[in-house]
Amino acid sequence: MNELRLALLLALCAPPAFAADWLLIWSGRDEALMVDRSSVRREADRAQAWTMNTFDRKIDNGGMPHQSSRSHMVADCRAGRLGFDERIFLAGANATGAVVRAEKPERVKMAEPATAAEKMVFAMLCAG
Repeated sequence: MNELRLALLLALCAPPAFAADWLLIWSGRDEALMVDRSSVRREADRAQAWTMNTFDRKIDNGGMPHQSSRSHMVADCRAGRLGFDERIFLAGANATGAVVRAEKPERVKMAEPATAAEKMVFAMLCAG
């Protein structure tokens, strides 16, 4: 029974299976951030899309070594705020390998974009 629960959890946490159209929007020394243009959805003052962070090497963020992550970002374009309602950490680069951890908060915590990468995501989601 535990194996069935684990399989169901992994299936629910897995990124959607579709042909992504990744656009590089920011890169640093050892990290890149992309937005899947095919996942961008806009409705009134809100927008959402899948993003992917990938690193040159594995990083250990709180005992959770991973090399990439995918986040379903949500923007309130009028209020100038950004958050995520799902995030998946993966063992390999470019969202490959085993799922290391998945997060799906009960409530989206929205904040003003602070980093250069967050500002680029916000601009891409709210443009147009």
